[in-house]
Amino acid sequence: MKILLAMSGGVDSSVAAALLRDAGHEVVGVFMRLGSPGESLDELIPVDACDVGKVRICKQGCCSVGDAEDARLVAAKLDIHIPSATTPEAGSVGKSKGLTPADYLTRILNAKVYDVAKETPLDVAERLSARLNNTVLLKREDQQPVFSFKLRGAYNKMAHLSATQLKRGVICASAGNHAQGVALSARKLGTKAFIVMPVTTPQVKVDAVRGLGGEVVLHGESYSDAHTHAVLLEQKKGLTFVHPFDDPDVIAGQGTVAM
Repeated sequence: MKILLAMSGGVDSSVAAALLRDAGHEVVGVFMRLGSPGESLDELIPVDACDVGKVRICKQGCCSVGDAEDARLVAAKLDIHIPSATTPEAGSVGKSKGLTPADYLTRILNAKVYDVAKETPLDVAERLSARLNNTVLLKREDQQPVFSFKLRGAYNKMAHLSATQLKRGVICASAGNHAQGVALSARKLGTKAFIVMPVTTPQVKVDAVRGLGGEVVLHGESYSDAHTHAVLLEQKKGLTFVHPFDDPDVIAGQGTVAM
């Protein structure tokens, strides 16, 4: 597999490149911000010079005055993969670890959710406020198109996928709000969404997903069964798995509810 690292550069990038090469992958360059340390960039496998947006890939690696979106443009142009927090491995768990609160704040502020989601109001819960002798506010995420904040994370994740990934389609496992968020997001982005749901899912939820354009696959008696089957289909069909919570882009999308 050809890989473009999306890291800060320097020694960490060189170590990562060496480990990936040892694992049999072809590391073709490094995406890094302008001014990042580059003491060991000469150890990286160089690529031919080319310009994509604000990014220039050169013999020393890849430097940018833009952001991670530029790395995705480079990856799409060269048909290579970015195994980083920018685009987590589909279907995996634990990819959100290692990011700082500042990292998440940056991701939240740059999240792409309002192409499809609404800025919902805070309403005072009058009776509850009186009972508690305090002011209790309700964030009205029930006003979202799918009646849940889950749309935010699903759309932000999918809006960060490459054109190649969107062409192949996405998949998730869910029996509720995440399923509808993925289905609506897929319709908005013009991609196909496979939604694996347990056979025990209420028909009203199945119909809601189908009504949003999702292709429902009923499998298993529980969410665990559906998730396992979704991962198998992901690998078989070359789809991108949209995790309901354990993904930096999903987390950032959900985080916009408080911004």
